[in-house]
Amino acid sequence: MLLALGIFLLTYLLISVQRFPGVSIDRPGGALLGAVLMVLLGVVTFEGAIASIDFRTIVLLLGMMILVSYLAMAGFLDLVSVRILRVARTPFQLLALVAVSAGALSALFVNDTICLIYTPILLRAVLLAKLPPAPYLIALATSSNIGSVATLVGNPQNMLLGMRSGVPFLEFSRRMLPIAVLGLAIDIGVIAYLYRGAIFARGYRVEIPDPKVDVPLLMKALIVLGAVLLGFVLGGNIPLVAISAASAMLLVGGKMPARVLRRVDWTLLLFFSGLFIVMAGVEESGLLEELLALFDPLLRLQGLGFILGLSLLAVVASNIVSNVPFVMMVLPMVDRIGGGDLVFYTLAMSATFAGNLTVIGSVANMIVLELGRRAGVEVGFFEFARVGILVTAATVLVGGVILSLP
Repeated sequence: MLLALGIFLLTYLLISVQRFPGVSIDRPGGALLGAVLMVLLGVVTFEGAIASIDFRTIVLLLGMMILVSYLAMAGFLDLVSVRILRVARTPFQLLALVAVSAGALSALFVNDTICLIYTPILLRAVLLAKLPPAPYLIALATSSNIGSVATLVGNPQNMLLGMRSGVPFLEFSRRMLPIAVLGLAIDIGVIAYLYRGAIFARGYRVEIPDPKVDVPLLMKALIVLGAVLLGFVLGGNIPLVAISAASAMLLVGGKMPARVLRRVDWTLLLFFSGLFIVMAGVEESGLLEELLALFDPLLRLQGLGFILGLSLLAVVASNIVSNVPFVMMVLPMVDRIGGGDLVFYTLAMSATFAGNLTVIGSVANMIVLELGRRAGVEVGFFEFARVGILVTAATVLVGGVILSLP
């Protein structure tokens, strides 16, 4: 058990800190190192390590990444972003439209991707309009996290929970969509209040040229995407639907597959695979039972108390190791926690909303603020946290109340 604990702590230290004197490592590298140590030191066998990887989640991620790559190459996300930015006539309208559009797009196309594509367009618009960039960048990051909670394919942690729980796509969205909608309203309200001097100023007008759009490719991608959503809604095997659609796009997309596959975030897939093996080692050692006993008083609560107790654990842990590693850590324990599907809904809600607490809470935050920094716009840790703490507290509380309703 001590050996597994040591490897577990080393892995999560590498994932969380990523900076050590004389050592260059990132999150995928840290997860891979932990996985290899689990096998080399005999905590799990090589065959057991391979068997521990949940290929359903890996296949779902891969399929969605390929589909989003085609939509991005066709110019769809650029087109949607520009059209939304043109509609706004006041700073508040712009804030609301950015939040709603980022949230809706993230529910379908994975929040990290939306932030990567949307941020440069948003920055260009607000700078041309001579508006303060900070509230809009923070709105983009926080709303993409909030909106992504609405579906099983909105973010990686939802995919993990969906594959483990077996909750149907429509049923998951039925429970989580109201939480996402109210969460976006809270996000807009908090940012508008904190930046009220700039947000409720006079109107503005800015011209943004149309992006280049590959119409034939866009039509093919939208047809395939429609088929994917239909397959999800009708209860099809979610990973199989996603990878089948991705394969169809590789066949009819008219682009060299190698060019498309270069856009896939292979390091994220490596990160997931490594963490699956690390957590298999922890489970094999019996360490999870010991960890579960530490939180037993918190998890013995009932109703709203149980939801908020589990949410508190998720918020704190997600801002230490980030939300995806936290969900990966807690997945093997969900059956022993009890609570049925409520556990999965609570973890999806709280781990996702926890990403808004600080800059390091989610990858989406870091993407938006790093792209802003490259454009000369600095949003500091404490400026983000000023919004993030209020948004996280309010959205988790409202989400917990909604989930506690019959």
